[in-house]
Amino acid sequence: MDAELEKFFSKTNSGVEEKRVVVDKETIEKLMSLGYVQGSVGSEGAPPAPREMIRILDGLDLAGRMANEGQVKEAMKIYTEILELDPDNIAASMHLAQCYRSLDKYDEAIEYFRRAIALNPDELEGHCDLGNIYKSMGKIDEAFAEFKVALTIAPDDPSIISDIGWYYQQKQDYNRAMQEYEKALKIDNNIAAAHANMGIIYRERQQLDKAIEELETAIELAPEMAFAYSGLGACFALKGDVDKAIEYCEKSIELAPEAVEGYNNLGVCYEFKGEYQKALESYKQAQVIAPWDKLVYTNMGNIYLNLNQPDKAKESFDKALAIDPNCREAKEMLQRIDSLDSSSRLRLDSE
Repeated sequence: MDAELEKFFSKTNSGVEEKRVVVDKETIEKLMSLGYVQGSVGSEGAPPAPREMIRILDGLDLAGRMANEGQVKEAMKIYTEILELDPDNIAASMHLAQCYRSLDKYDEAIEYFRRAIALNPDELEGHCDLGNIYKSMGKIDEAFAEFKVALTIAPDDPSIISDIGWYYQQKQDYNRAMQEYEKALKIDNNIAAAHANMGIIYRERQQLDKAIEELETAIELAPEMAFAYSGLGACFALKGDVDKAIEYCEKSIELAPEAVEGYNNLGVCYEFKGEYQKALESYKQAQVIAPWDKLVYTNMGNIYLNLNQPDKAKESFDKALAIDPNCREAKEMLQRIDSLDSSSRLRLDSE
């Protein structure tokens, strides 16, 4: 078909010079609103010629189908070629960013999301996706900055409001977080993440029955939500049903082997059973996935204390403090280790 198309153009364009028409801003905006052109208004240089636009639109369609069928790298090649033809193509930048994100190449994904947002600052999906990437990277404040911008664009979007709640939850401002989740669920009671995160807050408050209710609701709404299963695991561990808790944590890991929550909570379950070596292995796996997570290091520190390895425990708590200088548990445990060292020295001196 490509060969036939080339024959057609060679016959119809013979002796005719292809021309690019400079179109005024108002006309471009109308064309964009109708979906005929993509890119930014007012960018330097002429827009692609009509023939090139056909290639671009066909390329976007083909790359989208390839990405959906799992041929991500092949799709990325097409998106890159489109951007060479039309550097201001927002759709190509967005899709290429999403491909990089699916491969966990966050730096590249951020670059192309930023490129799309620079062309259109009101690109809602770009801000939301950027915020979620920063969430995955443990960059809480950067995620919050993107969610705030998204909220100015869509102030009544319940998913974004739920993301704002997530930020306050990370800052341990549970009252404000609950307010945001309740606000989101008042708009749409089917936001699974809001139910799951409310469940985790109820667990922190030792309201285990309410926690389980919210987490089970989240799973009903989103059966593939891995962190809801790990949250349930933590609840059942606290209720004393550790074997059931382990089942939920293993389910979480099965659904999302790249997520830290399942390994963290599985480690806690083994810790409850006194199987400290298994717990340590789970925490080490969590460390590989999320070396930025202070909870991983406080959990490891506690295990090393149980294994009577205070030096390694101190090293773990120091890492937690390096991530969060205000980490209360790490400070308290380091003081405890120091007091143990002091007691040991006193006993030696008295002997």
